[in-house]
Order: sequence, then structure tokens, then C-alpha cells
Amino acid sequence: MIGDGAVAARLGTGAAAVLPPARAADETVLAVTAGTTGTPATVLVDLTGTGGPDLGTEPLALPETARRWTPFAEDTLGTVFGVLRALVRSRALDGARVLLLTSCPADDPEPAPTAYALHSLVRTVAGETGRFTVRLAGIDTGRVTAAELLAEAHRDDADWVRLGPDGRHAAVLYAETPDEAGSGDAGALLADGGGYLITGGLGGLGRHIAADVLRRRPTAHLVLVGRSAADEDALRELRRTAGPGATVHYRRCDIADAAQVAALADWLDGAGIRLRGVVHTAGVLRDGFLRGKSAAAVEEVCRGRCSARSTSTPRSPGTRWTSSCCAPRWPPSSAIRDSPTTPSPTASWTGSPGTAPAGPSADCAPVAPCRPAGPSWPTPA
Repeated sequence: MIGDGAVAARLGTGAAAVLPPARAADETVLAVTAGTTGTPATVLVDLTGTGGPDLGTEPLALPETARRWTPFAEDTLGTVFGVLRALVRSRALDGARVLLLTSCPADDPEPAPTAYALHSLVRTVAGETGRFTVRLAGIDTGRVTAAELLAEAHRDDADWVRLGPDGRHAAVLYAETPDEAGSGDAGALLADGGGYLITGGLGGLGRHIAADVLRRRPTAHLVLVGRSAADEDALRELRRTAGPGATVHYRRCDIADAAQVAALADWLDGAGIRLRGVVHTAGVLRDGFLRGKSAAAVEEVCRGRCSARSTSTPRSPGTRWTSSCCAPRWPPSSAIRDSPTTPSPTASWTGSPGTAPAGPSADCAPVAPCRPAGPSWPTPA
């Protein structure tokens, strides 16, 4: 067993060995332990004790966002990536069944936002190695038994399950219907003369969205932000297509830097621009296999933004800080828009574990959190 949470405390005495996460993140320790106990048939990874699981569940003020990011990055993010990277690198666990455990209390069965992101990471790891199987289970830590967990580890019918008093539920990924995906006229969501902030605004996707906003609402006021110096040719082209009274601004700003985002918000006030929405297309690419990832590279990707398909999947400071700075300046109808990727930092954990990409369209995410639009939980299996 790996971990130091509630499951390890309650059931660890029956395990052949219990390793705290910091030691399990060292593949040499895994090899030595397996040499002593024999190659394990099952490895339970208890993540119920990691900190920062509530990141992304509610809108936060700027100082609180920064305060919660630190334990998330150092504990949850560091623990998960460190342990999984060691498991992928090690040859000591070949053939093992790995089951990651997160807390899912009976009185609050909705998974934490980080669990949705972790599910994507589990699917990525499963695609990176065939030497062991890896799955995810949300559990009621005070009720689940060792026999249930061992039995679950040896099932192959679902990569994410919830075990609770009402039985076993398997997560099901489903295609959105046109109504759910919001495939109607996107222009209906835009206001004439409205202000729209686009992060990564002069990137390929950012420019495409900016041009489309101006095409649909020629009098819009656009504020494009990015870390690089302005591309004057691209700005001239956008301004050429703008209608009378429209404005296209570029502000150099790193949205993962709270002070820069606060300065941006002050500039918006001074310019008299009232935002009607934000489109997040900024991202950091550090692509590569998990076995070669450094902790610094992982945090850099996740810190800039967390690609996610749902409102409540965890947003890193890039998104959270932009939201908390700009939300007081929005009218009630305003919305954040996140570019989706696959069902996903924190989906910076989506796809390859070094990518925080932006997809070709945008999901509407209200300022207040709502139920995550991830896997559904059907009747007990």
C-alpha cells in the first residue's frame, strides 16, 4: 500500500508493506520493497490524505486562491505525479494491479473536482504503460473493506468506480447531445458593444476567436492578453475587421501571476471596459511521457491553466486569478469560457501529461460553480 490517508491508517496493518508517498516516489525504494515482500499482485494508492482537494469547488478571492494553490501544488499535485511517475519508471511492479483511492463520502457522493482531473491522468498513464493496470476508485473511507478494494482492483470493466453504501457505480463517458454542447448560435451569447477578454489572445486559437467575435459582434471591445510582446501585424488585421466604435487592445500579462492579473483588472477599470465574458486559450506546452517529467515542468503546465470541460474541474491560478479579479467587474449575465480538450490539472492532466492545450471551441462556464459535466454515475454495477 502507498499513502498516509484514512485508508492506510485503517487497513494498512493487513498490507505486506506501507510506503508513505514521499518514499514511494522513489523507484529504488519500490524495487527494494518488492525485493523484500515479493512483487505485489495489488498496489493500493491511498490519496485520501492529500491536501487541496477543494480547489476549484467555489469562486475565491485573490489571496485565498493563492493560499489554496500552494498546498494543492505541493501536496496533491506533487504526490500524484511523483508516485505515478515512479510506478511507470519502476520494473518492480510488472503485472501488478494498481488502484488509486480518493475520498467519496456517502453523504456527499459527488466526486471532488480533482477526482475528475485524476481520472484523465489515470487514463493517460494506462495508455503509457502496459506493464501494470491502473484504475481509480472513489470510496467511503470509513466503510470500505480491504476485501472490497482487493476485489475491485482485479476487475477490468471500468477505469473509474465509486464504492458506497448504495453499491458499486461505474463511471460512463458519454457524448454530449447538441443541446448539452450548446451547438446553437454562439453569437446569441455575445452582447453588442460588450467587452471580452481573451487570454493567449494572439496565439492561433486566440486570434481565431477574436476574429469570430468581431465578425458576430462588430462593435465588441476586445482585450487580448499574453506573455509575449504584441504582434502588431496581427493586431492591425483584427482592427481592420472591427466595426465603428469597436476597440482591440493588447496587454502583456502572465495570467498565472496574481500581481499582473490584478494590474490588468485595474487597467480595465481605468479604460472603462466592462467585461461580458472571458475566453481562456492561454496554455503551456511541455509535452512528453510521464516517466521523463520533472516536478517543475508539471507545475508550470498546471499553474498556467487547467484545461477542463466543466465548471467545477479544478482551475489553476491562471484561470482562478483571472476569474477572481474580473468577476466583480462583470454584470450578472457574464460567463467565463474555457477551451475544452478531452474530458479532463487539473486536466493540464488531460491527454499527454505535459500539455495544457486549448481546444477548437469553448464551453460556457458560469462564475458560480455547478455540477461537473464529466462521467455520469449510472445504476449500481
